[in-house]
Amino acid sequence: MPLVSSLSPGGETPRAEIDARRTGAEAFAFGFPLLLSTTTMRWATNVVAPNGGQAPVNRFAHLDGFPDPSLTAIVAGNANTLYSLAWLDLAPEPIVLSVPDTEGRSYLVSLTSAWTETIACLGPRTAATAGGFALVGPSWKGDPLPDGLQRVDAPTNAVLITGHIHARGPDDLSPARALQRKLTLAPLAGRGVSRMPRDEVAGDRLMAEASPRRQLTEMGAEKFLTSLAKEMADNPPAARDGPTLKKLGALGVRRGQSFDWATLPDETRDGLETGLSDGKEAIAHPPRQEQLGGGWQTLGAGLGTYGSDYLRRAQVANLGLGVARPEDASFPITATDEAGRPTNGAHRYVLRFESGELPPVGALWSLAIYDMDQLLVPNPIDRYALGDRDELEPCPDGSLEIVIQHDRPEGPDANWLPAPEGDFYLMLHMYWPSRRALDCRWTAPPVQRVD
Repeated sequence: MPLVSSLSPGGETPRAEIDARRTGAEAFAFGFPLLLSTTTMRWATNVVAPNGGQAPVNRFAHLDGFPDPSLTAIVAGNANTLYSLAWLDLAPEPIVLSVPDTEGRSYLVSLTSAWTETIACLGPRTAATAGGFALVGPSWKGDPLPDGLQRVDAPTNAVLITGHIHARGPDDLSPARALQRKLTLAPLAGRGVSRMPRDEVAGDRLMAEASPRRQLTEMGAEKFLTSLAKEMADNPPAARDGPTLKKLGALGVRRGQSFDWATLPDETRDGLETGLSDGKEAIAHPPRQEQLGGGWQTLGAGLGTYGSDYLRRAQVANLGLGVARPEDASFPITATDEAGRPTNGAHRYVLRFESGELPPVGALWSLAIYDMDQLLVPNPIDRYALGDRDELEPCPDGSLEIVIQHDRPEGPDANWLPAPEGDFYLMLHMYWPSRRALDCRWTAPPVQRVD
């Protein structure tokens, strides 16, 4: 969708205001991912020790339990996964990420730039096995790296790490946690130390403020553009961003330089304010989805690499940070049954995989259920997903049926995925999906309503 649907000169609106409105809308879509990342980083690292999904800068916050309804640090979490989160500042020196030998256990460590572009995905698919990875920022000019470290160049000094270590269930939790604790970070100069120096926190003000996303959506044009110029100093835009940077530069918004709002003409300031509102409205819409059939859809190809499609990049960032490439993790979703009706806990459903047609993956798959805010909902058996790590009961013909309903079914419940009372949606977590799935030669079956 266009950022500004219909603007033309004429009437009572000066041309300068119209041009500024277009620039303001583009500026918000362009800068939103960067400011969301850096604002989230300040909030997430504003602690003296790891606490839930927060940890000091250059430290991991290891979430050592499976996602449940109490977890809000991660939306649409996979119930078979232990998550680890870290925000890095690479400006002073490289940070060494140590990944343990998982002995065949599937895992994924994704690295995301401050502009929400995927830098790398470390895991079995990319043959990134145990070892040390030196994460190097754009401004570092130090000595050659020590032998034995694999260099990963980051285009920004702020980097988000999202680690996924997969487990088979409660009985497998202890060994998975042991591996998770071996996923560590250390400064290059202090390689081998187990802890980073303790950082000072910014104080209680940040903790009491609105969420990072809300802080941005409530910003006016002056604060937004001032913050954008400041944050670009340590997190440079890409070379392809030249045309947008030229437009911003004409307003005095330049990387690492102070921005003087007061010098702009009134009509320019009015246009920028209106344009910023246009940009906020545009990114609030979900990004375009690829329709897979049967009610299923996916964000599709190109995640993590957006080129100059700033609106799509911003819309994806608005859904969540730390998105992996589709080749490493794909998450088709549906909120409708085979007739296009919204899925709701007042009804009973079945998802039937025919024999030989289970999700084709190199790692794991699971079907998870969420409310419409992408959160897990409590249920009497604490079950939030079913997949290849569970002891599912196949049908006599070799097919597999997952029963999705609010009330406990009669008889065995091994294949029961408890549904919330109201509307819900399903997400198929597919780690290392096969080329057959990526090319849409395999798609999930439709959800069948059976009452």
